[in-house]
Amino acid sequence: MGGPWRARGYDPAAWRPPVPHRSDETQSPGARVEWAKLTRIVVTYVASVVVSLVAVIGLLKQGWLF
Repeated sequence: MGGPWRARGYDPAAWRPPVPHRSDETQSPGARVEWAKLTRIVVTYVASVVVSLVAVIGLLKQGWLF
C-alpha cells in the first residue's frame, strides 16, 4: 500500500481494531447532570399529563362535564 497512507505512517500489518470503551467513563459530570435534568423534565411532563387525564375522567364520571 502506498501513497498518502504510507506517508502518514499507516502500517496495515500493525493495525488493530479499536478497543471498545464504556460510554459512562467518557461522559463528563456536567453531561450526567444535563441528562438528569432532562429525565426529570420528561417524568414531570408525563406525570402532569396523567394527572390531567385522571382529573378529566373523574369530572366526567361525576357529571360536571357534559
